[in-house]
Amino acid sequence: MICPRCGQESSGKYCSSCGALLDSDSQEIDHLDNTENSGNAGSRKKGRSRRSRRKKRSGRIALKAGKLAAGGVIRVLVLASRLMQIASFALMAGMTVWLAAAFWRGRTGLGSVRTIAAERNYGLAAYLAVGGAMLLMGAIWSLWILSKKEVGGETRLKLYDTGRGLVPFLLCAAVFWLSAYGSELLPAEAEAWRGISGGLNMALAIVVSCRHALLVCSGAGAGLSLARKIIRV
Repeated sequence: MICPRCGQESSGKYCSSCGALLDSDSQEIDHLDNTENSGNAGSRKKGRSRRSRRKKRSGRIALKAGKLAAGGVIRVLVLASRLMQIASFALMAGMTVWLAAAFWRGRTGLGSVRTIAAERNYGLAAYLAVGGAMLLMGAIWSLWILSKKEVGGETRLKLYDTGRGLVPFLLCAAVFWLSAYGSELLPAEAEAWRGISGGLNMALAIVVSCRHALLVCSGAGAGLSLARKIIRV
């Protein structure tokens, strides 16, 4: 038995070291209290550890759910950007094909392409030059819309859709809008400027005949390109 006064172990009713009364019943009670307190402290520690594990587990689940949600949003944005890019390409390519067909149908009023050099048909040459320049730029811009910009370091490169096509669509809209007023700047006589005036007036007439539809396509393409430029994925 442990003496409550000096802490020495002793037997009997009195302590052999200090002579203090040894009460076995009170020591048993103290021992039981200490055991109970240690058990309660252990249970509290276990409860805290369980709560901390639950918090960590719930935090990991929330983080994983956030990553999945962010990945889903990014995939939706990428798909939307690709669809808008294809639509922009279709609009520019459609305008190019439309103008090509219109210019090809309107060539007959200025003579034959086979005899353009022999007859020195400058009007037809000017007409074909305007049409060819517009079709060439339309083809280049159509392919440029489908391209992406490389961004990254030396070891890793990524391709991003930067909304290419906004400036070409705005230029097309400006040209189509001003085409209705271009004929006022040219001589009305078809033979003026050695026939070049007639060819230019014919080219303007072709563009004006498709003007409203081309303006709608240009505006739609500019809007899609602007949306892609904002998303940038």
